[in-house]
Amino acid sequence: MRELSEKDREMSESFFVEGVKFVLLEDYNKALERLLKAYALNPTNAAINYKIAETNLLSGNLKDATNFALVAVKLDPKNAYYYLLLAQIYSSQKQYDQAAKVYTNLIKDVPDSGYYLFNLADLYLAQGKLNEALTTFEQAEKQFGPLDEVSFKKQQIYLKQNNLDKALQEGEALIASNPRKCATCWPRPKCTRPTTVFPTLSGWRKRR
Repeated sequence: MRELSEKDREMSESFFVEGVKFVLLEDYNKALERLLKAYALNPTNAAINYKIAETNLLSGNLKDATNFALVAVKLDPKNAYYYLLLAQIYSSQKQYDQAAKVYTNLIKDVPDSGYYLFNLADLYLAQGKLNEALTTFEQAEKQFGPLDEVSFKKQQIYLKQNNLDKALQEGEALIASNPRKCATCWPRPKCTRPTTVFPTLSGWRKRR
């Protein structure tokens, strides 16, 4: 592939910025028009692929959203926001197994992303995959220590599995850790909605 000239780079950035503005204005047709022009000049830019995927998701074009999101992840496999968008797209299509795989890869491939174990566990719960959810919660506890909300959800899982002894143990641990109010929240990333953050063309800065 030919090297991008300085002129093409500047034009691509200009189209990208215009596209982002139209996304904010919810004019997705004009946004895609600009973003695709940016893509034509610089198709291997992960941020451009990401933004096209996001815009297609917002406009209901899930097939194109999936394709561009997959490319974004491939181009920048250390960017958590690209994985999150791809998981959101799969979930929008009720492809929950695929979404779970995306979260699994995110946790495995992106440094300091263990807190997405909670997203993965919630996804398993929504699917009724109790054993997978339980295993994922246990992985989270190993990393973050005991958490009341995790203990409560584990208790609910054990009750659904008719494992009363385990449910009782979780309940007792929950009461012992916070007898007045058992509502400690688990750690969450500052931004879990990729639609609220816009990447730069030079690449996403590592989160601190």
